[in-house]
Amino acid sequence: MAYFFRNIIRKPLSISEMTHQLKCYPNPAKDQVTVTYELTESCSFANLNIYDVKGQLVKTIELKNKKVGNHKEVISVGKLPKGAYIVVLSTDKGSSYQKLLKE
Repeated sequence: MAYFFRNIIRKPLSISEMTHQLKCYPNPAKDQVTVTYELTESCSFANLNIYDVKGQLVKTIELKNKKVGNHKEVISVGKLPKGAYIVVLSTDKGSSYQKLLKE
């Protein structure tokens, strides 16, 4: 598992940035999950990636031209098998992650 996280987290954020930057609800989720995040700097490109527990990428959402502030994305997860997943927000400034359970 440590190998998996070393590969997806390029530049670690500070603890306070990581805990306040990315949230997923409802968690556990059934058909869709809402992901909220805060950007402290504008970014021209970012990704929300969902990985299964084996480290396989199962879903990618491209985020373009996001300005400073709070953002929300609603993601369909209804077709994913039940289990545990990791949601990763990646920008050029670093990455943040949150565990997601799928019912």
